[in-house]
Amino acid sequence: MRYEFDKVLDRRGTASLKCDFCELEYGLEDVIPMWVADMDLPVPAPVVEAVRKRAEHPAYGYTRFPESFWQAIVGWLKARHGWEVRREWLSSSPGVVPALNFCVRAFAPPGGKVVIQPPVYHPFYAAVEGNGRRLARNPLKAAGDGWAMDLEGLEAAIDGETRALLLCNPHNPVGRVWTREELERLGEICVRRELIVISDEIHSDLVFGGRRHVPTATISPALADRTIALLAPSKTFNLAGLSTSVIVASNPDLLKAFETEVRSVGLSGGNVFGIVALEAAYRALPFTWLDTASGDQFVFMLRREDL
Repeated sequence: MRYEFDKVLDRRGTASLKCDFCELEYGLEDVIPMWVADMDLPVPAPVVEAVRKRAEHPAYGYTRFPESFWQAIVGWLKARHGWEVRREWLSSSPGVVPALNFCVRAFAPPGGKVVIQPPVYHPFYAAVEGNGRRLARNPLKAAGDGWAMDLEGLEAAIDGETRALLLCNPHNPVGRVWTREELERLGEICVRRELIVISDEIHSDLVFGGRRHVPTATISPALADRTIALLAPSKTFNLAGLSTSVIVASNPDLLKAFETEVRSVGLSGGNVFGIVALEAAYRALPFTWLDTASGDQFVFMLRREDL
């Protein structure tokens, strides 16, 4: 199947955050909503068909995650990233941003410190400070025409009250796809200083230019034992409104601590359409959706006058 990425979808009148609420957010409608990271492209046809088929059954009651859901995730991570995960390493969340908050609450005590690497996605700040924890800033540094981690600065930012590091891999907003060498050096510090690594990997599928995403937990067994990864099909397939994300941790104690936080606020259930959409995307669209368009085509779209 060939997908066309040069036709923009009119999303007005659909309760779209980026198209229908600009006036409420900014006091005027004539703004370009680049603060919302979702697409103006139709969802892939097999996902639409799977959701439509499920919607035809006229009961949308409480649901749980079927085994096929988890196996779709296992298959996707292996095929796309060469990451072999086990079913028992997996859990779920209504989104990566809620998961960031659950992780901060699970792995840092009130008043404890959590490292972030600014400039970084703004919910990282809120996940720490909004839950009564303290920020330890380890800013990225300029490196040629891009950005790099300041690993010497990271060592200095860690003290006896530092419990975790929020890692953005790949990094939002600077666009860095961290190399294995960079992650190895980061991992050595985190293991030695006994930090839990909360790895936001939601953009891992959107890597272009011959580069490859390196899942943080694949760096070493020692780092895997201290890593909890947060992923979702939402950025990849434009499914953010279906509130379904994936949690991966090979350390059962980390997974249990995370799930305890999720249950404490009554959010352990699933979204009936999110479950169907994730499974359809991961099973029916091996790489067609991602590999039809190149990164250059997406840049071209952002320059079009009608955007």
